[in-house]
Amino acid sequence: TVTQGYGADTLLQRGMIVGLQKDDPRKVEPINSDDYDRLHGVVIGANESAVLLGRDDEKVYVASGGRFPVLVSSQNGNIAVGDYVAASSVKGVGMRAGDIEPVILGKAIEAFDSGNQDEIKSAVTVKDNNGNEQRLAVGIVTVDVSIGKNPMLKSNNDLPTALRRASELVAGKPVSPIRVYMSLAILVVATAISGSLIYSAVRSSITAIGRNP
Repeated sequence: TVTQGYGADTLLQRGMIVGLQKDDPRKVEPINSDDYDRLHGVVIGANESAVLLGRDDEKVYVASGGRFPVLVSSQNGNIAVGDYVAASSVKGVGMRAGDIEPVILGKAIEAFDSGNQDEIKSAVTVKDNNGNEQRLAVGIVTVDVSIGKNPMLKSNNDLPTALRRASELVAGKPVSPIRVYMSLAILVVATAISGSLIYSAVRSSITAIGRNP
């Protein structure tokens, strides 16, 4: 295989998922799920490719195809052989792809069990959308790297265009129709309750004024 070398402003580890820097396409940096559109490949060792291309200052070798070890986490559950792997919320680390990740890095050809201490290389703590901390196990699996659209991605065609764009703007990524409609239902209920409370307060105030002119 032929592998291109890149520069980097930060220390990158073998197996990290990286993307091209926005301001300098000759450099790469670790990315997370928010940067799925910049997914470029995985960092590999110099001895893992038959041909290496790059200048003297481009010693970070990135593979966009082939079978290579990739850092993964338990963020979306354990990884089984055949599962698709996508970028997680942890920069440089992947996870099992679900049906909302638009782009995948490739398909796992090894399993990762976060319950097996022998497979865990490290751990990291992240916060979910509610601010709750989540402890993730990090390991390494071999992935058949082939960057492309997630075959399991659920289409948002069931949503009106305006609603789909609004949900993506708020979430920063595609959101399944079920989650959008659930959020709308919660919003409607909350609005109704707030309106009822305001009406009751105003009515009580008017009644009190009428009794005490």
